[in-house]
Amino acid sequence: MLLLIKRHKTTYLVETSLHESVQKLKSRISLIINKEKEAKELRLMYKPPKQTTYTVLEDAAVLEQVGVVDQDTLYLIYLNSDDGKWETVMVPPYEPLYEDADLADESAANKGKAPTTHSAT
Repeated sequence: MLLLIKRHKTTYLVETSLHESVQKLKSRISLIINKEKEAKELRLMYKPPKQTTYTVLEDAAVLEQVGVVDQDTLYLIYLNSDDGKWETVMVPPYEPLYEDADLADESAANKGKAPTTHSAT
C-alpha cells in the first residue's frame, strides 16, 4: 500500500504493508530524511476521515489496527530537542499555481492545444 507522509510543504510517498508497525515505518522515514532525525524523534499523526483532530500513532501499533488504508495521509512531526516538546501538525494552505486569475483562466482554456505558429508571408 502507498502512504503519503506530509511535513510542512513536503510530501513523501512511502510503500508499506498493512501489517507494518508504526515503529518500523518511522525507522524507514528516518532513512528517507537522511537521518535528519532518529525514529524516536519522529511522531506520526493520523486524521481519520470525518474527524477534526489528529491521532498520535503509537510505535507498537500496526497500521491495519489503527485504520490506515491505501493512499491515506499521515503527518510527520519532530521532537524539539531544545524543550522536549513535539511540534504541532503544520499543513500550509493551498497556494494556486498562478498568482493572476487571468493567467490561470488563459492557461486552462488552452490546455491540450498546440501552440499557435505564425507563418512568414
